[in-house]
Amino acid sequence: MPEQPRDAELFIGLVARMGVDTRAFSELVADLLDEYNYEVIEIKLTDVFKEWELFAELPQSPLESRYEAYIAAGNKVRRLTQNQAAMARFAIAQIVQARTDDEGGPTPLKRRAFVLNQLKTRQESEFLRAVYGEHYVQISVHADYAHRETVLAKRIAAEHFENPRYENWRTKAGELLDMDNAQEHEPYGQRVRDVFPMSDVVVSAQDQPALKRQLSR
Repeated sequence: MPEQPRDAELFIGLVARMGVDTRAFSELVADLLDEYNYEVIEIKLTDVFKEWELFAELPQSPLESRYEAYIAAGNKVRRLTQNQAAMARFAIAQIVQARTDDEGGPTPLKRRAFVLNQLKTRQESEFLRAVYGEHYVQISVHADYAHRETVLAKRIAAEHFENPRYENWRTKAGELLDMDNAQEHEPYGQRVRDVFPMSDVVVSAQDQPALKRQLSR
């Protein structure tokens, strides 16, 4: 008997520029889907780095070094594989593993939603749509540059007790935001600005009540 649509797996691709709190967004999605008896499993695309000895020395702090290193690592994965969708392919392997761990086999799970956090290239988006079809929904989370710069500067400052004024970190935050947005000089670099408009819906992260209403709709 075919699986009923109301029981089908969902796959939610998340696109956001640096400075947007994607973890809080994923939690909001989980809360909303819980109302429909869906369990949410977050798949962080960068978790693949933990499996590669090549990236064993990636810095986790300070935050600005971590962001720079992770951007470079993503570029390196795409360059080594010669595939702009490589990170999405590894994410699917994580989904298969999550199915296996939960049910004992790589078969689809009823009432599960996988949030893929987060996409960086157009090819990743295209690949996920090709694999999951109508079960795939892509959401871009927007916040203006000034808001993201402030949020990022505060995050960086929080790790620097010797220099805790976030205003002193605005320049560095701006450099990171520009690095995250587009890297035309890097053949296998991420292209957030290209994948952002490919989403099914764009929501704002700057107004939490409005964000919840948008997602509910």
